[in-house]
Amino acid sequence: MNLNQSKILIVRLSSFGDIVLTFSLIDFLKKEFRDTELHFLTNSEYESLLKENRLIDKILIFQNSISKTRKMISREKYDIIFDLHKNFKSILSTTCTEAKTLRYKKENLKKFLLVNFKINLFRNITPVYLKYFKILGKTDIKSEYKFTTTKLVENERAELKENHILIAPSSKHYTKRYPAKKFNLIIKKLNKHKIVLTGDKSVTDNKICNFLKQENPEVENLCGKTDFKALIELVTSSKLVITNDNGVMHLAEALGRKIIAIFGSSVEEFGFYPQLETSSILEIKELKCRPCSHIGRQNCPKKHFECMEKIEPVEIIKLIEEKLN
Repeated sequence: MNLNQSKILIVRLSSFGDIVLTFSLIDFLKKEFRDTELHFLTNSEYESLLKENRLIDKILIFQNSISKTRKMISREKYDIIFDLHKNFKSILSTTCTEAKTLRYKKENLKKFLLVNFKINLFRNITPVYLKYFKILGKTDIKSEYKFTTTKLVENERAELKENHILIAPSSKHYTKRYPAKKFNLIIKKLNKHKIVLTGDKSVTDNKICNFLKQENPEVENLCGKTDFKALIELVTSSKLVITNDNGVMHLAEALGRKIIAIFGSSVEEFGFYPQLETSSILEIKELKCRPCSHIGRQNCPKKHFECMEKIEPVEIIKLIEEKLN
């Protein structure tokens, strides 16, 4: 696909991690087609995140009205639209325009069969960032397109020493959260290191981080206190990031940091696993009940939560020591 001198719109309305995973595609497009004008349509809460990526020429905000958003898109007269969200809003907002529109393939049927019947039709596991590349019409994407780290504005600006371990102990869904009591045991073993906690402004994130701060007064709790620019600085200056399956995990990888990622109900087939050789993953692979959801659940359907409970803090502490030595 020749995109020289094209005006392109990338559509990804949410969420944090999914947007970060578009950065490899953005890097490729701007390096391969330098005279391409690249715009990005997203929800307002992610505008500041995308402003940190200087390769994006213009950011469009979804107008909370499909008709208004469609008119805004039509006025820009795009040559091509990459719909990397492919939901009701993104599809209707990008129809009836003159642009050629290509949409991300979600493979929802395969996910449904794996979750509900444990029928695995994912013969070749493709990371989500590579699924975004498939929109270009290429077939041999694994050998051609590599996961790339991203030079964000704040990342380039920061002159910070790697002086802390960053822990993101929460996630939107219960089955993606390593128990706070276990994070507490890990932190107590890391008393020689500076520990910083991060999370969003949600009740759940604050409850978890406040508990860990109460149990470990020496840690710095920045949960809900950082915007995307400050979070990028926090990640950039970390010597290690310990995280659940969440947006911080994807941001840390995009910035080239060492990470330890803890996976519960989710599996590699869904495409959200870390990609860097320096990243480590902890999971209980042999559980027959995994995956119980492709996005996460608010409870364990089996009531035992073994996908997280069987991962012992000592395993994580051992990995931490290996990565810091």
